[in-house]
Amino acid sequence: MAKYVIGLVLAALAFEQLVGHKSELTEATLALRHLRWEWVLLGVAAEAGSFLAFAQVQRRSLRAGRADVAIGPMVAITLAAQSITNSLPAGSFIAPVYAFRQYRRRGADEAVALPAMLLAVTVTSTVPPTSSAVSVYDVVVAPAIGLQLAPLESQRCHW
Repeated sequence: MAKYVIGLVLAALAFEQLVGHKSELTEATLALRHLRWEWVLLGVAAEAGSFLAFAQVQRRSLRAGRADVAIGPMVAITLAAQSITNSLPAGSFIAPVYAFRQYRRRGADEAVALPAMLLAVTVTSTVPPTSSAVSVYDVVVAPAIGLQLAPLESQRCHW
């Protein structure tokens, strides 16, 4: 019974917030009417490419240590870790732990999972949070790191 009461109270608070911000919602609706969908689609494609490139960097670093993780699960880990980083107050500290555990769950030993996690943390923390820097990172830096790791993959070396 308490769950339902709490749910109703939360629903009432959400409704009150929506009514209180009705003018902002109206403005947002008007802005969405003038949205240029071709730019939205281009932005979504660029962001998807960014996540795929970053997931591939992590995947190749794991593969260099003989931990083969498919691209699908690696993209899921990348998206989840990014969501944790952006959603929780201490997300930037929790997300690497999450990624490390996911790497271990998928067969990477500690000697492989730790450098892969540190690479991900280093790459995400050294890029300034500006759109032009992120674009340069997406197009140049992430693929370059992946290409640098490619010879390691072919040599099948261990860390």
